[in-house]
Amino acid sequence: MRRFGEEKLSFLQIRIIGRLYIYEGCSQRDLGKAMNLDAMVVSRQVDRLVELDLLERRMSETDRRARRLYLTNRAIALRDDLYKKSMDVMEMALKSAAEDDIQRFKAVLVSFVDNLKQDQFDRETERDRF
Repeated sequence: MRRFGEEKLSFLQIRIIGRLYIYEGCSQRDLGKAMNLDAMVVSRQVDRLVELDLLERRMSETDRRARRLYLTNRAIALRDDLYKKSMDVMEMALKSAAEDDIQRFKAVLVSFVDNLKQDQFDRETERDRF
């Protein structure tokens, strides 16, 4: 497994931090759902990022049972470097792919995500009927 930076961050940890650059203040549960990750996986990764002083958990102002995830100043300072490393990985993954193939692949992935979202909506709607 490839690791990045002094912190030896995994690509998954970089993805989590990247998600929090956009959705800072979300719960671990919401983070896991958004990234389609198991709760235990999210918990372990967040624990590690807290140990590295890249994330912090704060009590929710509206629900005392909930904790929200926030980036530390240290994580914010790493933003540009982590973005560049992520783009390097993406470039490496796509280096032999033709542009037409990349665009088709993106369209198929969007279709998969849309199908899964619709399936989730259908299940939630079905559950609400009973």
